[in-house]
Amino acid sequence: MKWIYRLLTLAIIGGAMLFPFFMDNNEGKPMFSLPETKDLIPSSLLSGETTSVLPSSSQTFYKWKDEHGTWHYGDTPPTNGPRFSTIEVDSNANVIQSIPVTPVQKPTSPASTPKTSNTPDTPLSNVVSLERAMNVLNDAQNVQGLMDSHNAQLEATTGNK
Repeated sequence: MKWIYRLLTLAIIGGAMLFPFFMDNNEGKPMFSLPETKDLIPSSLLSGETTSVLPSSSQTFYKWKDEHGTWHYGDTPPTNGPRFSTIEVDSNANVIQSIPVTPVQKPTSPASTPKTSNTPDTPLSNVVSLERAMNVLNDAQNVQGLMDSHNAQLEATTGNK
């Protein structure tokens, strides 16, 4: 007997949910309707004016080195005659190449030679030795230098400051 009440309850809930899809409003259309495919496509794509809405997927840039050894990038090739190379960029792609990281070589001196001990490299407590703190500080300064040079390259490439 319980299953009859459960089925009846599900039928009533289902009917209540589907009722607005079949009941007409004042304009003679259903109160609710499911979206059609034309509703999901932006109107700018349907109008046929896609060339003004969507940017070109390919852009051409020029790269050359001046007499001081500095690399330059531009939308137009240089007029004063240095050799240049052409770079094709797909503007619809979102790819950023990383800067290669070169490991920092520490100078070898008797004071910096590793001491053999039974303690692990990573401290187990919150206390950090002065030498380890200096290494972390030097690593942070090296990373900051890499980030500054990367930002300078990006500003030179885009022309923004």
